[in-house]
Amino acid sequence: MSHQDPTSSNPPSGRWKGYYCYSANAVRHRQELELIFSNGSISGDGSDGIGCFLIAGLFDERGQVIWTKTYPGSHHVEYRGFWERKSIWGVWNIGMLNRGGFRIWPDGAEENESSEVEAEVELQLQAQ
Repeated sequence: MSHQDPTSSNPPSGRWKGYYCYSANAVRHRQELELIFSNGSISGDGSDGIGCFLIAGLFDERGQVIWTKTYPGSHHVEYRGFWERKSIWGVWNIGMLNRGGFRIWPDGAEENESSEVEAEVELQLQAQ
């Protein structure tokens, strides 16, 4: 369950769900996360089809978010995105060769598959 101060523009702490895609493939790979947003920091954990992971990163008052998704004993994935009061969306990358788009939202929120969000993710991928 997400907990959010209605006067806050910060993302809500709690359960999140969403997906990531590889840039060459539109298949959505589901992920579930438990995130804490506090004093400009993001922390948490989650799981997806690859395995369990840890999250550590930052967010700012403009809605920008940056975090590292770490699969213990394996690899790291860098995420960069934007909080738009309903979801966080953006791009991920592993080094220079592997990248794609993602979108996550608080559990219980509607999954609004906005074409505007998907178009913006595509523009971000093309700009890299």
